[in-house]
Amino acid sequence: MKEAEYQENERLQLAFDYVYYTGRNVFLTGKAGTGKTTFLKKLRKTCPKRMIVTSPTGVAAVNAGGVTLHSFFQLPFGPRTPESPLESKNGMNSRKIQVIRTLELLVIDEISMVRADLLDSVDQVLRRYRRNNKPFGGVQLLLIGDMQQLSPVVRPEDEDILRPYYDSYYFFGSIAWRKTSYVCIELDHVFRQTDGSFISLLNNIREGRVDASTINALNSRYIPNYQPPKGEDIVTLVTTNRQADSINYTHMLALPTEQKEYAAQVKGDFPESSYPVEKNLVLKKGAVVMFLKNDTSFDHLFYNGKIGRVTDFDDDGVFVRCNGETEDIHVGAMVWENSKYEIAPDTKEIKETIIGTFTQIPLRVAWAVTIHKSQGLTFDRLMIDATHSFAHGQVYVALSRCRTLEGLVLLRPLSSADVISDPQVRSFAQMVEQNMPNKSVLSADKRDYYFDTVTELFDFNAIYNDLQSMQRFLSLYASSVIGNKNAFNGLDSIVLGQLISVSEKFMQDIRRTYGNTLDIEAEQTLQQRIQKGCGYYVEKMQTLLEEPIKTFAFDSDDKAKKSKLLDTYQSLTYNFDLKKNILACLSDGFNIKKYLTNKAGISLELTQGTGSNSKLSRVQPKVSDVTSRYVSNNPELYNDLVEWRKGKAESM
Repeated sequence: MKEAEYQENERLQLAFDYVYYTGRNVFLTGKAGTGKTTFLKKLRKTCPKRMIVTSPTGVAAVNAGGVTLHSFFQLPFGPRTPESPLESKNGMNSRKIQVIRTLELLVIDEISMVRADLLDSVDQVLRRYRRNNKPFGGVQLLLIGDMQQLSPVVRPEDEDILRPYYDSYYFFGSIAWRKTSYVCIELDHVFRQTDGSFISLLNNIREGRVDASTINALNSRYIPNYQPPKGEDIVTLVTTNRQADSINYTHMLALPTEQKEYAAQVKGDFPESSYPVEKNLVLKKGAVVMFLKNDTSFDHLFYNGKIGRVTDFDDDGVFVRCNGETEDIHVGAMVWENSKYEIAPDTKEIKETIIGTFTQIPLRVAWAVTIHKSQGLTFDRLMIDATHSFAHGQVYVALSRCRTLEGLVLLRPLSSADVISDPQVRSFAQMVEQNMPNKSVLSADKRDYYFDTVTELFDFNAIYNDLQSMQRFLSLYASSVIGNKNAFNGLDSIVLGQLISVSEKFMQDIRRTYGNTLDIEAEQTLQQRIQKGCGYYVEKMQTLLEEPIKTFAFDSDDKAKKSKLLDTYQSLTYNFDLKKNILACLSDGFNIKKYLTNKAGISLELTQGTGSNSKLSRVQPKVSDVTSRYVSNNPELYNDLVEWRKGKAESM
């Protein structure tokens, strides 16, 4: 794909703008070969938001440079209903929780293979650990994939469990997704194919318009008993692993040459399910192979999907002669990486850390390859046997791997019955096509994102709710708590009257005044008002709230009640310190990136450490002076009273 051609694509730019400058969830789709993979590669390098990249399968995750949904969110395999309790496989460690709490963008690649219940489980995890009940915990989602390609696996026993809750098992059937405000952007410029008539045929197959003329045009490429010309190796795409293995085994067995085996080197954490090539790769001279990586050297001698034939071996690798070339390519072992996401201690940014590597010759025996494993690849010549297709999108994936109709050879003729197309997907695709955003919608969404971010900056509801909870618990546990049980009385009214009400009026006014401003971030009078607002709220928090919150003291010998009260108090101090420090940082100027960066950094600072050693866990109210006097002046009486109350509690 030419870089200039890619950069000039309006819909690609629209997708970048939505991810960079709005908070809307984005479903990015498009026909095979429209640049979705290239988009993701560029996004990883340039996105200003704190992001992670995930995929539904291990191999897809390794190829996308991300992690699997199941591993990152520690979700069990198998069906889950909205009523299923959220049980993490191993318990979420504190470093991963930090990533989740400061996450701004979640990317899910190959979304066509993600089932609705899996996406709802991701929603549950995000809401729990971000302490935010918005869909997906308020994280922006970017879902990438073509729904006309490979679909999620739903076994009959899974369907029995999921049917009462879902009317569709595709991702768009997710309960959480349907609650979000999302935009759909369909890339429509095909870079892989240039022949308009072939693109039209592919569109007909993709959209389920399988009329006689389409089938006849495709079957013009049916050549009975076809044998590739001598010296030209062409991959055969088939529907099942059994077919591919049988074809490859038969051809390998027929070669009279000796076999050579290459053992992969696996270091660290690299699950077997994510191996991108066989751990023990067996090859012979004369074997047809496919490259599984791009040549990153200056020469760029091979690419993922290039076909050739093994000509020789040495201790360091394999010699491969590709179609139409006069010189062998020497390919040695290359490295695939398995990563995890964590917070960098110095920059506080989300970074990828390599936790395992898989080193192997990047080749696969390739007289035959399954349609599933061909996804994302491009071929100049291709033989296809898709007469046993069993799932939505298989025939389209197979046909769309080839650049031209003339490069295709059908080993068996196609019928309309071979083209399986799901009406749910067709209906969703029509909705996508009819609801594409334009530049004016983007402009409004960018403005709304700015206003929503300012609203979040001046939102004091978390502090208000914590204060009300403290008052409620102190009243409810009055007989079990020693200390100033009236410390928070009236503070919720102060927050409501002098912070929340003022903030709501302020936001109503700026939306009314600047609601039609085109370049909202450049509006200087608005900047000045936001800066003054930050100063006002910092002063109010310091003078009205800081002393009663920071000097609160209590004690209780009832462990359960003390724990609940302590959790609420720690939440209050966290939300208070987070809000006050963010406002202070933005009192000299506001923009969205600055807000997000400071919010993440301050949150990490307040929660740094692990478990009971975290900074937040070390926030403890002072032991009540009343308790201190009892302990110092009457230690024996105090201990007797504690034991009596414990015994009384146990007998009730």
